[in-house]
Amino acid sequence: MSIPLKTKEIVKDGSPVYNYTGIQMLTTTKLWVDMLSQFPLARQFLPFDSADIINNSAQQIEIYLNNIAETFPVPAYMIKPLVNRAIWRIGIKNIGTGTIAASELKINFRRTPARG
Repeated sequence: MSIPLKTKEIVKDGSPVYNYTGIQMLTTTKLWVDMLSQFPLARQFLPFDSADIINNSAQQIEIYLNNIAETFPVPAYMIKPLVNRAIWRIGIKNIGTGTIAASELKINFRRTPARG
């Protein structure tokens, strides 16, 4: 069985970066972002396997992957890379004591190129 040309290109080159900018989040707010709904044109690249969570707020957040109870804390004013993960859906929770402005949270998703 041969691998379609488009699939070979995705494996070799990876995907473009898909940017998500958050919404205003009050304390204890949890938001779920579904990759297919948020980025319908990225269907051929899903699941993403890399995400850079950029928290430019004074609040700590928690990241949840694919409805799993596994969480990743992201401290205030930090960038947290997640690599080698199948990312179909991501949850974001404000666990700080203040509000996060929409412009203070960004996530860059992509499918990385194959190594080798």
